[in-house]
Amino acid sequence: MVKNYRPASVGMMPAHPETYILHLYFMENQVEVVKANVIGWQVSSERELTPLVVDPKIMTGDDWFVLHADGRVECSDGRCWDNCDDWITEERRRYRDAA
Repeated sequence: MVKNYRPASVGMMPAHPETYILHLYFMENQVEVVKANVIGWQVSSERELTPLVVDPKIMTGDDWFVLHADGRVECSDGRCWDNCDDWITEERRRYRDAA
């Protein structure tokens, strides 16, 4: 049996139907946006939310990004953008600076 060291949740709540996890792939000068539906939110005993998605591989790295129904993009670390284009622009800049 494989052990799971993730903390147990204290509950689940449904996500808005138009809520997505976003992930960017950089290829030369192109950016590909991949999104997955958020089915619900797991609430931890520390009152942290973790998105429930069908494909957990989309949640690579420590930070994850949520596209809300009103168009805002929010990072798990608290950063927020008014729209997807602003988020992509900043992430593209961060990617170039890291290279």
